[in-house]
Amino acid sequence: MKKALFFTILCSLLFFASSFVSHKFYLSVYQIEHNAAKNRVEVIARIFIDDLEKAMKEKYKKDFYITTSDETKDAKKHLRNYLNEQFKLELNGTLQQLEFVKETVEDNQLICYLKVNYSKKITTFGLLNSVLLTSFSDQQNLVHVNINGEKESFLLTKSKKTIFKEYN
Repeated sequence: MKKALFFTILCSLLFFASSFVSHKFYLSVYQIEHNAAKNRVEVIARIFIDDLEKAMKEKYKKDFYITTSDETKDAKKHLRNYLNEQFKLELNGTLQQLEFVKETVEDNQLICYLKVNYSKKITTFGLLNSVLLTSFSDQQNLVHVNINGEKESFLLTKSKKTIFKEYN
């Protein structure tokens, strides 16, 4: 009887303890908005720093220590190159060059503010977002889009990296 009670308590404790084991969740969030008043498209990207650091290390074979006191001198340049290669925005059939406005840190996320000067009415919107998708098989990129007053959200994954939308 004591052995059965001990075994039951042990199993219960193991089950209870296992429920606290964290599962790494790979999610980056992007907000893309056409600001017609300022004649531009604004992008805000929220990316976990440790994931970004790992992806950049895989690509460039180097540690960058992003947002730490040991950050390398070329970290920003490589960050911008990485994002420009992995995040491509197309408006009305033309690939746009993103301009980096600034980066900030909030908790363990790097928040990148980007923009594209664009004064024309947007009739088509295309996006390739493969940021972190080659480094993490479970990575998801949630993209919120507000173009011409139409709001829509998209979930991009390793198997679906692109968005294409037409507007009237």
